[in-house]
Amino acid sequence: MRRILAGLVLVAAAVVPSIPAQAATAACPAAQVQHPTTRWQGTYCGALTEPAGTDAAGNTWPARDYYTYEPQSLKPAGSRSLVVYLHGTTQSATQAALAAKWNDLADREGFLVVYPEESATTDTTGGGASRAWAWGRAAYEARGNGEMETIARITRKVMADYGVDPARVYMSGLSAGGIMTTVMAATYPDLYDGAAVWAGCSYLCSDADGELGHMRMGSNARVVPTILFAASTDDVVVAPLSLEAVTGWTGMNDLADDGQPNQSVSRQATDGPTTYDADSSSLMPAPNTGPDDGSRGNLGTCVYAYPNAHGNNPCPGDTLGWQTYPHTVTKFASNTGDCDPASRPSLLPERCVAVESWFIHGLLHNYSGGSTEGTFADPIGPDTTLAAWDFFTAHAPALTAPAADVPELPLLPVSLLAGVVTLLLLVRRRPSRTHVPTALEVLRVAQ
Repeated sequence: MRRILAGLVLVAAAVVPSIPAQAATAACPAAQVQHPTTRWQGTYCGALTEPAGTDAAGNTWPARDYYTYEPQSLKPAGSRSLVVYLHGTTQSATQAALAAKWNDLADREGFLVVYPEESATTDTTGGGASRAWAWGRAAYEARGNGEMETIARITRKVMADYGVDPARVYMSGLSAGGIMTTVMAATYPDLYDGAAVWAGCSYLCSDADGELGHMRMGSNARVVPTILFAASTDDVVVAPLSLEAVTGWTGMNDLADDGQPNQSVSRQATDGPTTYDADSSSLMPAPNTGPDDGSRGNLGTCVYAYPNAHGNNPCPGDTLGWQTYPHTVTKFASNTGDCDPASRPSLLPERCVAVESWFIHGLLHNYSGGSTEGTFADPIGPDTTLAAWDFFTAHAPALTAPAADVPELPLLPVSLLAGVVTLLLLVRRRPSRTHVPTALEVLRVAQ
């Protein structure tokens, strides 16, 4: 009976869901596995360090730390995607990771994320207490130099460590990180296949027609599909800078493919502007019933986020009890190849969008649809992380072997099967033996 009970315990243990634990991997030693939140199911690793260096041409670059995120289930090596995300001013890499929710999405979609981190030490390489990326140094530091080269090296290192597809590498960032994203795309257009910018501006914040960014691309010039997110009430990156980001990016991409300002990438809207979530029912003030953990937001959530109070920008939609902010989307198409207006479908395919602009009404200098476990995030939608990922994947090449993208066998059915087999082994009947009566037994029966 005890054996039967032991077997039943094994079966019960197999069917009770276990809480996934972040664990060491081949690329992340156990001592560097971090556990900043219970939201993430994969492995958050850091701080890792890309060392300073000098090459034979005399180019130099500083050391910078970085953090990686590897979800439990990855695409097959060679078809993996990588998102590089640059934090904003005053943020650490981990605060930015908690806010932007790229890791949460990676758990569902199976891609890698890396978070370079600006140095908090004031020095001649661009570091400083504010942790603002030194994007302005692009005006006098050529490709191959400075922390721009460090970020590129971090990108290549993670690509090599994890078998990332070079056609699926994306740069993104918020605020100072968003401005640096534009600088990185202009400096290394051959490395990044797309960009997503939150609260950023044009190249060096002074390139309304894209000519400076195109010059920066040099012989590596190519179109870098880009999605831009801006906020109507942002008092840091104000509306004129947001508009210049659109004209700068469309101009840079128009020049990037053939060097000519010939509308090969539209500088005027191809689709839109279209405004979403602006109907009367969406804008109707409602009682705010959001939980105090900030998962949906409530009055003051962004300023004092549960469980630890920290400074942040307010979330105006909290007061009104909104589910999402109204937002206006405008798309600018590539007009070459199979995206030529004469041959593409009448409904503009997302893969043909070279620049996409989201203008979010009522949002402050925050990451829309983020988590207030981090900083500078507004939990109210739209979900801009998902929008950026959808934009990236729309421009990615088709997988050459879709059959290889089959999820790994789930652990639960295997463990359940093991428990059942063990139970059967424990309770199986022993082989019966034929009983031959003795002479004494025969006599007793006869009596």
